[in-house]
Amino acid sequence: MRPASALRPGGRLGITDVTVDTTRLPPGLTGLGARIACIADGRPLEEYTGILAGAGLRTLRTERHDQAMLRMIDQIEARLNLLRITAAAHLTDAGVDLTAAPAVLEAARAAVGGEVLGYALLLVEKDPRGV
Repeated sequence: MRPASALRPGGRLGITDVTVDTTRLPPGLTGLGARIACIADGRPLEEYTGILAGAGLRTLRTERHDQAMLRMIDQIEARLNLLRITAAAHLTDAGVDLTAAPAVLEAARAAVGGEVLGYALLLVEKDPRGV
């Protein structure tokens, strides 16, 4: 019995995810915070294509969208700044210390600039033969 598939033979799918060069990721972008931000489990773009090939999907095109990652970092920074302004007492009461956040955000921006961290789109196609 063959497993059910949501993608018909020849069907195409776009997949986006965080990309990471795990060999060059700075220590400030590892650990729990990196897990929450989906960085710690990210993979190099080439590894994604291998994983997808193993699932019977042929990569037709890859596109880096690192500017989208920079926009996400900017949004995180804006939200943290808003929290500092509007909920400082609540953060203190909850034991949340945001003093490390600026350094982590800057490390993330530098990692994007150095192509260590990014965001990518992969356009894939299921084998038209249904194999």
